[in-house]
Amino acid sequence: MSDLAAYLKWITATAPLLAWGAFLLIVLSSLSEGLGLALLPSILSVAGLDLQGAGNLEVFAHAMSRALAAVGLKPTLAVLLVIFFLLTSMRTLLRRVQYLGMLALDQSSLLALRNRLYRAVLNANWLFLCRSRSAEFAHALTSEMTRVGQITILSLTLAGEIAVAMIYGLITLVLSPAFAGLVVAAAALLIFLLRGTVTSLHDSGARFSAATQRLHNGMSEVLQHLKTAKTYGAEGQSLQMFVSFNRDVMDAALDMGRRRALASALFEGGSILILCLMIYVLIEMLHAPAAGVLMLLLIFARLIPHLQSGHQHFRELAGMLPSFANVMEQVRRCEAAAEPPGDQDRRLKLQTFISLDAVTFSYGTAGAGAVRDIDLVIGAGKIVALVGPSGAGKSTIIDLIMGLLTPQSGAVSIDGHRLAPADAHAWRKEIGYVAQDAPLLNLTVRDNMLWGRPDATDDEIMAALQRAGAAPFIEALPAGLDSIVGERGILFSQGERQRLALARALLRKPALLILDEATNGLDAETETLVMRQIDGLRATTSVLLVAHRLSTIRWADLVYVIDAGAVAESGRWDDLNRRSRGRFRALCEAQYLVA
Repeated sequence: MSDLAAYLKWITATAPLLAWGAFLLIVLSSLSEGLGLALLPSILSVAGLDLQGAGNLEVFAHAMSRALAAVGLKPTLAVLLVIFFLLTSMRTLLRRVQYLGMLALDQSSLLALRNRLYRAVLNANWLFLCRSRSAEFAHALTSEMTRVGQITILSLTLAGEIAVAMIYGLITLVLSPAFAGLVVAAAALLIFLLRGTVTSLHDSGARFSAATQRLHNGMSEVLQHLKTAKTYGAEGQSLQMFVSFNRDVMDAALDMGRRRALASALFEGGSILILCLMIYVLIEMLHAPAAGVLMLLLIFARLIPHLQSGHQHFRELAGMLPSFANVMEQVRRCEAAAEPPGDQDRRLKLQTFISLDAVTFSYGTAGAGAVRDIDLVIGAGKIVALVGPSGAGKSTIIDLIMGLLTPQSGAVSIDGHRLAPADAHAWRKEIGYVAQDAPLLNLTVRDNMLWGRPDATDDEIMAALQRAGAAPFIEALPAGLDSIVGERGILFSQGERQRLALARALLRKPALLILDEATNGLDAETETLVMRQIDGLRATTSVLLVAHRLSTIRWADLVYVIDAGAVAESGRWDDLNRRSRGRFRALCEAQYLVA
């Protein structure tokens, strides 16, 4: 199977020492079990069973006796049983070490795969991420990874069962080549007849993986919008959708279980049929002696559980492999969409201006978020505002300035130097970005602040909080900076979350501060206080404001009105309002800012 081959190639490349160490332990464990079985003819002979006329069985027993004599051991029943006990104990010890090795390989490989996928997601370009579903990545990083971990255990356990079966087969071949040939032929026929069950299980596993992904996607979306669901009284609709997805998972799991049970029953029935045929052929056709038949049946009786276990593991493996294929497909997609790495230590300083020169960009959809022939300039130390209706292209312009998107024509330049994709990472180190939703992690206030600048001191954090108007309510908390903010900052109001996000951006001491609707949750008094603080940053920081509440942009040195993806007009607040039929004046009139 191609998926299994790909998995084995990946795991041996990811953790070669652990993988080959686990394989060596499997071989040693199988050899110890085989040596224990090889002692049985000698034990039967010493116990009084007549092996004369039993062909290779008698020869095998004599050879073992001579081997023991060569090392100074007399082949008595007590000696043979002690050796058998020691070999069995060794096998038990080896299997324990083998299990620990398998566990180490499983966890280390999962660690590497999770890290690789997460790193690939983080390094993917923004346009790719916009077109992808974050819930699919979350599903691959959690549920699918659990199933991939089971693949490691199943494949190594299967390898152990195969190794034991090969040892038993070798012993059988020495004792009775004819019997061994019959067993191999019958087993090959049985595997050939049951090959369809493995393919069926693989397809069933793929359907189960797809069903769990749909459940995860739907569940994530609903849980993120619980407030809306409750406000609309849509709990019933949400539950109905969840029940539908959940039933699909149940149906897929039951289907996979039925196919496993059928494959198990067919294999077990086929094994019993082979055993009956072997007994008949040995006694009625080959006229094998009783001692030989007994020994071969004993071997076969011990072999059958290993074969059944191996087939069971192989069936389960077939159902799990689609999860590995899905994870690797996500890795491949993300790595193919990776941003150019650039120089990780480089910083791109802003000295004079940022410019967009005839910039055009489209997401490929019917004009949504597209901009065309955009020309604008943000001077160093200036406050520039973008205004316009929703969907006009303001957020796209911001993403272009931050280097998250690359123009399809035209250029974004920093101090006259074109911003290349390889420079984007260095440039974003100089940017402080505050979005409308003000994302916060379920950590302490300090941890959330350090997310913006890991080396900041508590004094610097408090200074940033003070500038953002957040210091009073943080100082009022019993734990201060050590207070947990709750999931998505739920313990704070929207305005407080926005002030914390603003403080985090200011903590970076950015050359360019971008406020994307970042003050819409603030009251007028706090907004004025914050904007005065920002106005005082002109010596070191340029500011790009995006706002629907136009009173926010009175502080701006220059206003660009964006409409339908183009610059409709630009100028200072007063100049734009003097245009009686201007687009900006119409927006101000709609908000009763001018008469």
